[in-house]
Amino acid sequence: MPHLRNPAFCPSPDPDRFAALFQRARDDQNAGCQTDYVHAAIIADQMMSNASELRGLHGDLHHENIMFSSRGWLVIDPVGLVGEVGFGAANMFYDPADRDDLCLDPRRIAQMADAFSRALDVDPRRLLDQAYAYGCLSAAWNADGEEEQRDLAIAAAIKQVRQTSY
Repeated sequence: MPHLRNPAFCPSPDPDRFAALFQRARDDQNAGCQTDYVHAAIIADQMMSNASELRGLHGDLHHENIMFSSRGWLVIDPVGLVGEVGFGAANMFYDPADRDDLCLDPRRIAQMADAFSRALDVDPRRLLDQAYAYGCLSAAWNADGEEEQRDLAIAAAIKQVRQTSY
């Protein structure tokens, strides 16, 4: 931990966190398929290459990890990541987990992008790219299960909003 006291040390996003996405993208590309995994891996690589204003992120921000208590509002169960603030909000596009009708709604996706963009002072296009990459990463983690298909469907809806509205 001595490097934490070194002012020259600058934490950066961890590419290992995206290993499942990058592997799935390589497999698909080697099979001649241009899938959402391939597209999202390109976006994730670009996000890490030109990340700006890095900060500590919760890493699993969603409605079940935000609660009100006698101490006020609390955010629990942090994963602890380094990244752009917009990536910290990416998971919110995939919740609530039991309301796919909301998560797939293009108007809601655009409203969330606009609200987060204003609140976090980030470009809504970059925010949507981060949410798309996050969903494909989550799908890669959940490969061959129902969650994979859910994550990919929501990611595709986010990608569509990004392409048509911004």
